[in-house]
Formats: sequence, structure tokens, C-alpha cells
Amino acid sequence: MCGIFVLSAFTPAYLTGYLKLADKDAAIVAAAIGFGGFAGLWGLAAVSDLIGRRAAAVAGFVISAAFLTIFTRLGADNLILLFVVLFISAGFAFGLLSVITGPLASEAAPLGMIASTTGVIVAVGEVFGGGVAPAVGGYIAQHYGIQNVLYLALGGMICGIFVSLFFLETAHRV
Repeated sequence: MCGIFVLSAFTPAYLTGYLKLADKDAAIVAAAIGFGGFAGLWGLAAVSDLIGRRAAAVAGFVISAAFLTIFTRLGADNLILLFVVLFISAGFAFGLLSVITGPLASEAAPLGMIASTTGVIVAVGEVFGGGVAPAVGGYIAQHYGIQNVLYLALGGMICGIFVSLFFLETAHRV
């Protein structure tokens, strides 16, 4: 959630304030978050049915972090590349949301506790990822520059890699 919210909230400002893209161009690139997120919500969950929830989560965090790192290294000269790299990073970040709060949570919880388990996962993600992380991102932007805010999202994704290594496999097929 840290990656999703920080990426969604600060990418437009990063594109216009740091990369100095025109508003129209920044809007086109930032649209990759929505399109990639939509594809990732469906795609990573489907892949997790085949390779397992844990493997999909680890791979999702690694790929999202890698492409976000690439995104922070790109300049403003290639809008298509910016769009594609952001699409992939956002796709995997949003896909992780669907895997972790959906099948992983519901398959790991005992019967009668599925809704509560999912609720706790979503609540913690919303409080820290949707509340605390954007506030920290605003502080970073104000005091250290907008170009450094995306490293907060990257840090969240890197933490996710380590946390997901401890997931117990719940996919029935695996």
C-alpha cells in the first residue's frame, strides 16, 4: 500500500516538478498507474493461481521495485519508455494488493475468520500505506525534494520482498 499510495499521489508532481514535463505529457505518463494497476489486479492474481501466492508475491515485489528504480533513473526525453516502465511497476504493485488481500488472506484464515483476517490486513495497509506513508512522502518532498519521494515507495516494496519471503503457501494447486 505504501508503494501504491506514494506512487499514485506523488508521481504527477515528480513528472512536472522534477522532470519538467508539460502537464499534458505528465498526465499521459501518469495514466500508466491506472492502466497498469488494472492489468496487474487481474494478472498477478491469475499468475498466483499457477505458481503460488508466495512466489507471485516475491516476484511481484521484486519486479515492481526494479521497474520503479528504472523509472527514477529515466529522464524526460522518452515518454513512451516512462509510460511502459511505470505501467509495469504499478501493475505489479496493484497486483500485490489483489493477491495479498484476496486469496492469500482468505486461504490462510480459518473458517469463520476470513472476513476479519482480510479486514485487519486492509486496515493496517490503509492506515500505514494510505495515511502515514503519504504524510511522510509530503515531508520528504518538502524538505528533501520531490525527486526523493519515490524512494519511499521503493523502500515499501523492498520491505515487501522480505515480508513475503515468510508467507506460507496457500495456493491449492501448488
